Amino acid sequence: FNSLTYLEVHFNEEFHYYNTQKNQRVLWLMKGILVIPCVIMISSIIAVHATGQSHELYAGFCIILFFLNIIDLILEMPSKYFVPIYHASIALMIIIPSILFFQTL
Repeated sequence: FNSLTYLEVHFNEEFHYYNTQKNQRVLWLMKGILVIPCVIMISSIIAVHATGQSHELYAGFCIILFFLNIIDLILEMPSKYFVPIYHASIALMIIIPSILFFQTL
């Protein structure tokens, strides 16, 4: 079991997935419009507020991530960019409130 070979295979699978998503631009736009502000952004802002931290700054950060996702789809960036940007935005909106929550314990 060679870990370098495993990583190469994993990254090749990821890039193949990104390339297959270029025809699904409307789906990714709808995910960006519906999932980020309606589900992830609201719940993560409430979680940051529950920790007692400044949720206004975090809300601004979430809005920037939301518009970044919408703008990269409107500009018709290649799918190898807009899919990872979407996943990174969702990850940041989950990781940051989790870190703040575990700091308050």
